[in-house]
Amino acid sequence: MNRETVDQWLEWSITGLVLAILVLMPLAFGGRPQGAAGSFLDPVLLEPFLLAEWLCLPILLLWMVRLWLNPRPRLLWPPVCWVVLAFLGYAIYRYFTSDLEYIARQEVAHVVVYALFFFVLVNNLHGQEATQLISLSLIFLAMFISFYAVFQFYTGSDQVWHVLKPYPKRGSGTYICPNHLGGLLEMTLPLAVAFVLAGRFKAVTRVFLAYAALVLCAGIVVTMSRGTWIAVACAVLG
Repeated sequence: MNRETVDQWLEWSITGLVLAILVLMPLAFGGRPQGAAGSFLDPVLLEPFLLAEWLCLPILLLWMVRLWLNPRPRLLWPPVCWVVLAFLGYAIYRYFTSDLEYIARQEVAHVVVYALFFFVLVNNLHGQEATQLISLSLIFLAMFISFYAVFQFYTGSDQVWHVLKPYPKRGSGTYICPNHLGGLLEMTLPLAVAFVLAGRFKAVTRVFLAYAALVLCAGIVVTMSRGTWIAVACAVLG
């Protein structure tokens, strides 16, 4: 097995782990902790973001192996990386000056994971195939969550999975707060529309993407989130 083949397998492994995080976090209440006394899912529901933190470790390890195997390793550093690095430094500084150390520690851990995730994506998954795979996965994941939100809205369900939510008249999908679902959908809907209008896909794939976009619109409607409606309207008009 030559070096290029090993590097390809490493890239696919990183892609799979990244997709696992991107899929699991929205399904696990957006990574927010929930109570689940007496359930075998206690460790996951009490702190689901731990899954993302633990999955970041093998991602970083695989990235280091890729750099080590490459005879001429490169670190891609577009200008936006400086902004991410500056925000990370500010978050760490605020942690050391915070009055509530425990809460600040949790928040800065989130920022560190997000920053590492960003740098991994920039340096490992910048190819067209990886970008399309991640984009399509997010679109169809959002479509599934939108179906769930529509079901909640029309049945008046007050549950997300088996956890009670305080919004029985609004669809929230796999999130507790409908506004959080709206944030996901308002980001993925323009992506789906762009793929339908300008994507280089076969006709069948574009039909499925158009159907997904319609389902995302339905999900946005049932969130009853005025902020989401305004954001989507601005995106469409812009």
